[in-house]
Amino acid sequence: MYKVIKLNKDAYSSELVEKEHSFDVIAEEFPLEVTGQWNWDYSHINDKINYIYQLGKEQAWDVEKDIDWNSETTAYNESSSPFGIPAVHRFSQFKPFQKLTTVKRKQFLHDIDGFVVSQLLHGEQGAFLVASQLCSTLPTLNSRLYASSQTFDEARHVEAFTKYLSVRHKGTIWPFNNDFKELITRTLQDKRWDMKFVCMQGIIEYYATSVFVSLRNNTKDTMFKDMLKLIIRDETRHVAFGRNFLIDYYKTLSDEELDGRAVFMAECLIQLLNDDYLYHAHLLYEKHGFDPEETIAFIKETDNAIMKKKRKEFLGIDFDPKDDNLENFQMTDRFTLMVKSVAMFNDFKLIRPSNIPMLEEAFKLNISEILQ
Repeated sequence: MYKVIKLNKDAYSSELVEKEHSFDVIAEEFPLEVTGQWNWDYSHINDKINYIYQLGKEQAWDVEKDIDWNSETTAYNESSSPFGIPAVHRFSQFKPFQKLTTVKRKQFLHDIDGFVVSQLLHGEQGAFLVASQLCSTLPTLNSRLYASSQTFDEARHVEAFTKYLSVRHKGTIWPFNNDFKELITRTLQDKRWDMKFVCMQGIIEYYATSVFVSLRNNTKDTMFKDMLKLIIRDETRHVAFGRNFLIDYYKTLSDEELDGRAVFMAECLIQLLNDDYLYHAHLLYEKHGFDPEETIAFIKETDNAIMKKKRKEFLGIDFDPKDDNLENFQMTDRFTLMVKSVAMFNDFKLIRPSNIPMLEEAFKLNISEILQ
């Protein structure tokens, strides 16, 4: 028999993070109301979706065989980590960090790495759950075939990040921040299959891919770099799948239906614009003797300075939604990334009078003007 503990949404605490426990399963339940359907049309084939599906089969990889888990890596130093934190990071000028000894700085950066990768791990589980829903809710057979291949991709990513944290990083798996978890839970609970696409493929995965790219650009660990390259390749297909399928589908919806989707999309986009993994690392900061509120306020101040600068530079940005330039994004540059997402949703016809005021207030930009 499995020993199971079921948690409420606020119970994943330091008791489970920092201490040994005897449970086989730690679960958090949430209600679902999803309408599935059989599909009896085996003849309808969308060439673009079929191409992406076939590509997914060709590019499948094995976590155990295609990653060298035994390769050497460089050690931490007092100012940066080998896994993804650059030498100039958001804590570099934070006085409590500067007061730490060399050993404690290394320990802190090690935990920050583990915290960020833990968020990615939990996000991949969320993507796995959403993709599995799409297998029974998408309207055409070949789109479901692709959703099944994406489900396997996401399962492989969960496996890879879990093994990385346990075998390579050898640190704590930190809890998922509540805001991101609620965003994914809201996506899982929405009855409309296309909104699962919009939120997961168009926003969350797009954002996560930018983090993967930033980590890959900064890491000194060749094994981690190789692993992220494989994951990024998968995620690029997933985003392409969502775009190709949704553009045609949204041409069939009424203005009222599009308005409802536009507001949902804008709310999700604004939430990510105003959020960050490190705004929720209270347990980690407390572990290292930092005041959580002071630490988060410092990070937000740093991020706001970056966003203010980006707003001034913004008129020179190219809005071609087919050209993501993700390699140019940094983890703290959510502003540029989210505006690129706005451009992508404009291609879907989801930038509408119903959500433009919300977006303009959040971004402090004239959205209508820059998308013309």
